[in-house]
Parts: sequence; C-alpha cells; structure tokens
Amino acid sequence: MIDREAMFERMKDFYFLGDAERALGNPDAALASFRASEEWARANRTPEIHLAYSGLAQTYTDLGDYDKAIENYKKGLAALDSI
Repeated sequence: MIDREAMFERMKDFYFLGDAERALGNPDAALASFRASEEWARANRTPEIHLAYSGLAQTYTDLGDYDKAIENYKKGLAALDSI
C-alpha cells in the first residue's frame, strides 16, 4: 500500500505532467493527467484537489469549452471552501 505522502507526491506529479502537456499544446494528454491528479487527490482526501480542478478548467478554457471550465473552477472553489 502506498503511504499518504507518496500518494500526495503522485498527485503532484500528474498535475505537473498535465501542466507541461498543456503548455506543449497537447490538451488530450493534459486532461488525462489532470484527471489522474484528481483521482489521486481524491484517494488521498487532500484539499490540494483544487489544483487538479484548476488544471482541468484551464485546459477546457483553452479548448473553448467554457461550461466545463466553469464547472471545474467551481469544484476547485468548493474544495478550497471546505478546508
């Protein structure tokens, strides 16, 4: 079993990978990485899940899917409000 700290690091790794993919213009790969980051953050029950939602929202904004962008920004804000 992976310990909590390792799970947190895995979440950050997927987030940074998504950020790099987004910067390189690879939105599908970015979305996959941000979703993986969200899954690890959810499993770890960490408030840093807002980072994954922010990455998803930024990528959806890049794609012009503003409804999904807003949905993910709201999820991120809700995660921060729950702290």
